[in-house]
Amino acid sequence: MRSGSADSDASEAREGTGAPGVELEAPSAQRVRVGFLVASVGMAALLLFVAVSTWMSARELGDAVSVGQASIIRAEIMRGVPPGQAVDEQLLEDTLRDHADLGVSHVGLYALGGELEIGVGEPVASIDRDAIRRVSRDRRETFQLGQRTVVRMAFPLPPHMRNRQGSRPDRAGPEDGQGPGRPPGAGGPGRGGPGRGGPGPGPGFGGGPPFQGPGPGGHLVIEFEPRLAHVLRVRANRSLAVGIAGALLMLLAAVGLWRLSLSVELSERRSAQQRQLAALGEMSAVIAHELRNPLASLKGHAQLLEERLDRLEVDERTRRKVARVIHEAQRLEELSSGLLTFVRLGEIEPSSVALETLVSEALAGLDAARVEVDLRRAPERWPLDAGRMQQVLGNIIDNGLQASAEDQGRVDVRVFVERGRCVFEVRDRGPGVPLDARERIFEPFHTTRTRGTGLGLAVSRRIVELHGGTIGVTDHPEGGAVFRVAIPRHVREET
Repeated sequence: MRSGSADSDASEAREGTGAPGVELEAPSAQRVRVGFLVASVGMAALLLFVAVSTWMSARELGDAVSVGQASIIRAEIMRGVPPGQAVDEQLLEDTLRDHADLGVSHVGLYALGGELEIGVGEPVASIDRDAIRRVSRDRRETFQLGQRTVVRMAFPLPPHMRNRQGSRPDRAGPEDGQGPGRPPGAGGPGRGGPGRGGPGPGPGFGGGPPFQGPGPGGHLVIEFEPRLAHVLRVRANRSLAVGIAGALLMLLAAVGLWRLSLSVELSERRSAQQRQLAALGEMSAVIAHELRNPLASLKGHAQLLEERLDRLEVDERTRRKVARVIHEAQRLEELSSGLLTFVRLGEIEPSSVALETLVSEALAGLDAARVEVDLRRAPERWPLDAGRMQQVLGNIIDNGLQASAEDQGRVDVRVFVERGRCVFEVRDRGPGVPLDARERIFEPFHTTRTRGTGLGLAVSRRIVELHGGTIGVTDHPEGGAVFRVAIPRHVREET
């Protein structure tokens, strides 16, 4: 019952019951599956990388758009300041109105100490010396107000553009007859025409390099909602979500196809194995049937010879040889009977069976003194084929007794109901069953015993499957193997 070396097990699995045609194709199918999975993972990783890169690029582009938007507003303010004049409140109001569609909410001129000198609109948060320094150092500061995002930026101003007294400079000299106001040609941004607009701003504004550090003339603070950047980020987030979803779907599809391919391959292997076993069974049945008569004749004559030798004075060696012939004839007879039983397994005939009687009859002919039976949780009766299940239990218990023979260990048999199934559990005190042999031991002709036929567990599995049940083996945590047979309540029940 127990597995031998790994090499012999693998050899038996290949030569005994495997399907040669399928086994030769298995490595190729395995390589195809692995290659497809690797390609799918690579494509998913590439898709995810592209999505993340696009998302990061969109965020950087959004930041650049925000900076560029603020720089344009600053440049237009600077262009609207006449040479030698200071920034006035009217210019800031015009700027706020002209750029309201871009989300500008506050424009103000702040002194070095953070005092507001001129401003329009309300800032989203208080502005002091530390806020000015922080914004100057970090280039911008972002505020999240619910669903709104407001960006604050500060630009240094030269001293001559500040109106320290808080009064507006004259728009025009008294000699031009236009009254106070801006001199002719000093139109604000977007309001000039031909012949309007004063000279360009001084160095550092409207196209020159930006001022660095805290300028001695204070700072121009602009607050706005980066709507263009927000649109870019929303689209980038959407693209990232689509990319992640696509990568996940690709991975799920690859795993699904992997499992489907594996299932198809296993199904083909089982089908090929069933065909091979069917052909082998038919051939074995013919051979076993043809051998029964010669074996019976051989065994009968050997037994007659043994009886005559008892009356004659012959040496012990001759007697042992005759006994060996009889023993081997009996073993061949058992093998042929097992082959016929395995091949001729047909439909079962379930009936309501007393489980206590079933277990007792299965123990007949075995070393029952070493078997401990627990029927406390067992149902009184269960529908099954009594003769077939007696054969299954007897075979499993006998294997357990042989596995525990070295230290005369006991075998535990438990019967109980679990999830609507009657479970027969047999635990021995042997060495257990290796993990790689737990499926092969139920295959025909798989055995590690010199006297075994290798058909006992194969026949047992066929009988259990005919009942619609399952059979398996695991190792007990304290040592030994645990065989578990689960039989559902059969639909047909004859009383």
